[in-house]
Amino acid sequence: MAARSPIAHRLAGLGLACVLGAASARAAGLWLEEILFNPAGPDLPLEFVEIRGQPNAVLPPHTCLVAVEGDAGGNPGTIQNVFDLSERRIGGNGFLLLLPKDSPLTPVAGATVLRHQGKDDGWGSGGSSDVGHRGEADQVEIENPSLTFFLIEAPERPEPGQDIDANDDGQPDGEVFAGWKVWDSVGVLDSDGLGDFAYGAVNFRRMDWPGNTAGAGGIVVSVPFTPGYLARRAHSAAPDANDWVASDHPQGEPPDWTVGAPQATWPAGYAAKPLDSPGGPNFGAPAVPGVLLAGTDGRIGLDEGGLGETYTLALNTPPAGTVRIRITPPPGVLAAEGDGPLTAPLEVDFTDTAPKTIRLEAANDLVLGPPVRRGEVTHEVAASDDPDYAPAETVIPAIELKVREDEFLLLNEFIRGTSAGETAPPPFVELRGTPGVRIESAWLAVVEGDPAGGAGVIVAAWNLDGVTLGSNGLWLLTAPGFPASPGNPTVVYEDPRLDGAASPLLGEARALLLLHTAGPLIEGRDYDAGDNGVLEQLPEDTAWLDSVGWESEAVPDAVRFAEVTLHQDGRAPDAALRLPGDDRPGKSSAWLAGMLEPDGEGGWRFDPANSDSGLPPGTQPTPGAPNNLAPVFTGLTPISGVIGDPTNPPLRFRIEDPEGSFDPATLRAHSDRPEVVPDEGLRLSPDGEGGWLLEIEPVGVGRATIELTVGDSVATGIAQIPYAASDPGRPGAIWLLGASDGSTAIPIDEDWMWVADDENETIRLYSRHASGLPVQAVDFTEFLDLRDIENGDPREVDIEASTRLGNRLFWIGSHSHANIGESRTNRSRLFATDLVGEGPEATLVYVGRYDYLKQDLVAWDHENRHGLGPDYFGLAASVAEDVLPKAPDGSGWSIEGLAMMPGSTNGAYVAFRAPIVPPPRRAYALIVPVLNFAELAVSNGPQGSAVFGDPIQLDLYGRGIRSLEGDDGGYLIVAGPAGPAPTRYPNDFRLYTWSGLPGDPPEERAADLSGLNPEGIVGLPPRPWTADTKVQLVSDNGQWVFYGDGVRAKDLPYAAWKKCRVDTVRL
Repeated sequence: MAARSPIAHRLAGLGLACVLGAASARAAGLWLEEILFNPAGPDLPLEFVEIRGQPNAVLPPHTCLVAVEGDAGGNPGTIQNVFDLSERRIGGNGFLLLLPKDSPLTPVAGATVLRHQGKDDGWGSGGSSDVGHRGEADQVEIENPSLTFFLIEAPERPEPGQDIDANDDGQPDGEVFAGWKVWDSVGVLDSDGLGDFAYGAVNFRRMDWPGNTAGAGGIVVSVPFTPGYLARRAHSAAPDANDWVASDHPQGEPPDWTVGAPQATWPAGYAAKPLDSPGGPNFGAPAVPGVLLAGTDGRIGLDEGGLGETYTLALNTPPAGTVRIRITPPPGVLAAEGDGPLTAPLEVDFTDTAPKTIRLEAANDLVLGPPVRRGEVTHEVAASDDPDYAPAETVIPAIELKVREDEFLLLNEFIRGTSAGETAPPPFVELRGTPGVRIESAWLAVVEGDPAGGAGVIVAAWNLDGVTLGSNGLWLLTAPGFPASPGNPTVVYEDPRLDGAASPLLGEARALLLLHTAGPLIEGRDYDAGDNGVLEQLPEDTAWLDSVGWESEAVPDAVRFAEVTLHQDGRAPDAALRLPGDDRPGKSSAWLAGMLEPDGEGGWRFDPANSDSGLPPGTQPTPGAPNNLAPVFTGLTPISGVIGDPTNPPLRFRIEDPEGSFDPATLRAHSDRPEVVPDEGLRLSPDGEGGWLLEIEPVGVGRATIELTVGDSVATGIAQIPYAASDPGRPGAIWLLGASDGSTAIPIDEDWMWVADDENETIRLYSRHASGLPVQAVDFTEFLDLRDIENGDPREVDIEASTRLGNRLFWIGSHSHANIGESRTNRSRLFATDLVGEGPEATLVYVGRYDYLKQDLVAWDHENRHGLGPDYFGLAASVAEDVLPKAPDGSGWSIEGLAMMPGSTNGAYVAFRAPIVPPPRRAYALIVPVLNFAELAVSNGPQGSAVFGDPIQLDLYGRGIRSLEGDDGGYLIVAGPAGPAPTRYPNDFRLYTWSGLPGDPPEERAADLSGLNPEGIVGLPPRPWTADTKVQLVSDNGQWVFYGDGVRAKDLPYAAWKKCRVDTVRL
């Protein structure tokens, strides 16, 4: 049953009665339509609030939904929840729906849906809430009973914690409540009873004791349960008990929800009714007349001259007759119904609820406006046969429109001047825009960036209003006397101020600004009052079209005003140009800048040594003509050759022209040192694959620069190639470019070989028959745990020997000191790689390593494990600090030979250049068998893992072993002095053959090794071995001076100038 409390009269006096009277479904007003605040189980994410109002109406500022505490123990009258709905729009169907995070509800089409999606749960609170919710103590749920919901409009937003019942007497009072305009209110009291209060126009209270002792204002509805769900019936509006449905909580789960059981529902006849229309009419009530706008979030962006965008309009209820809606876009935008003709304004007739598609397009007008212009597409009912859609009462949202200008105008190129004095080219500024465009309200200005000259002062300004660009889209500002070409459509504006030392472009820290504004821009005025880089004094209508500035170290405190600031090695650049085809304003990557130099033909070009690296050499400024980059040579690198070498490698390169117009007939090659290589020794030819070949035939020793040139219709591309030529020395060699200290090699077939260099850990794949660069290179530095660092880089492993077992390739460092006798721990590396692939596509894959072979060998000798006596070979003395590894007396230490033992797949011979053993006589070369070598090399094992066999001492006439290769059929040995350089017998290089058996002596061969520094045998030749058998040897040429410049090969500046030789000799 329902009763009116005396408190209702007080509420009426506070302004409630005037707004809660009977009203139609679409009348202006706001109603609490449906609230679920205490569902069965957890409240979240099932809570929701539904508000009804005039379709599409915008809520006034400080319109809020407020939940007020009613529990005696919680300070009745305290605000618990506030939902700030300021300037939110009611949906076209007349409803606004509030949903918490992760709500499972599916809203009715046409409603405005505010859904919290932020990081906090529930409704969020404060700045984290997407729905404007604030909870007391940042709670993210709606307060549970006892409480009262108010839908209000207030002078200021209420805050959680404020009290509307300071006396806790059930009477709203105080300044906070006094300012409220209450649109609707409803309260719920729980079973606590005395001391609880509800403040609504309608309040639900328990009919049993003690709940029935709670205080309530307005109309009191007695029910045998505590509601957790409230809803209005049939678009009701009055503060009447019969306008409401209450239930303890819904039954089932969404979307199959129903009102609660009869004993927990009031009126009971609404029990089990479907709850299937969140954001729409309750319990099957009719739809609210309104206009639905869909297909947009209220904002549309258009590209001028583009394909346009669409949205839809529809009536929410069938009209009684025809409703005509007028669509009015802003100037320059047209509208159409579907695929119909474009017009403005557009009128569309609606006779049913079917949506109609509206198409918007922005016309291309060849007029330059601001980059983006904004406006609104407005909607209004122009005529209606249905009073529910009366023109004066029907609200339809406008659409915010953003039109992106299709026409453009950019800074394109400029010359400030040069440091070349009187011969400098005249300064200019070039703009580029849409061909044929008429410019409206635009200015070009130069602004000062030097505080000493008044940062922010406009030095010069030019009004571009009314300028119409020609067919090439160029406008040129220049000094008088610009030599215009006949028929050139460039619009030229001459200003004598650009000529001379007072040119506004010559400042060391200035900026060019291209602005869309009606202006005026006044020369000499300071537009940056704070010298902070913000031109706050520019006219309010200013839009930036483009900007670029320059600065130098001469103005260390320069103020920047441009989006792009250019400088060249601390100097202001002479000139800059925009990349052809790059129409992005304000992007530094769109610009190339540099200093200018005479081109030798009366013109000017960018100096490659003092310009951006992306500027192709030979590029010239092109005032009054489209920007053009010179053709670019790609693939060129420094290279070297050998006089008389028929296999000197050619250079392969390509020519790329951004404009695609280079002329192959203009391709030329020129040498600046004809005594090294004359022009006739430079041969250019197509490579058959779209590229080019440069073959070089040198005639003298030395360095040269080879210059390639190729032209297009505007510029000549230039490339310079550092070149060096050497004498062949002993004839017949091929030369491996890229490394000069070749130390060991392993062939993979008749045509290709892997070669190591003792200066680094990169193993390279070379041809066995022709000079050239490697076709593959694999760097193993990262795998070897090299901890001896110099200047930030690991010192070398000093790879000196290698051997092969199937497709597993083993590499060993010298394990020696540096040449000055200092310890070098990185050299104590033995590692294994696997061969993958064939021929020139082959590569190597790291497998494992061992780091303690040196320590194991010293311990083996010191502990007399060979049975010849402790320290018989003096290995401990050889590795002592300060002992030179290449001591001429053979007392040093260096491993330089490695080969698998005959008949073994695990053991290997490790051979020494030094020491020559035994001390003090030092007559024999030492070989130590490592019986578990193949396993050891991949083991990553601890010190002491090596297992040694009986040592072998070979009589090589005092020489050490510089390379060792062999198999079951015999071995080849390169023998040489233990010292640093060969002299005369016996301190020279000799080639030996040996059976591989410990008791057999080696046999010296008659091979001529003069002119060589052999360090590696490139595989074993076929048997039988006779005096005519040929073998390839790789030499270490790191100490050689190839080019008559006094520079050792290993110290040369370019990898391709470093090289070592491979010779084929007879046994």
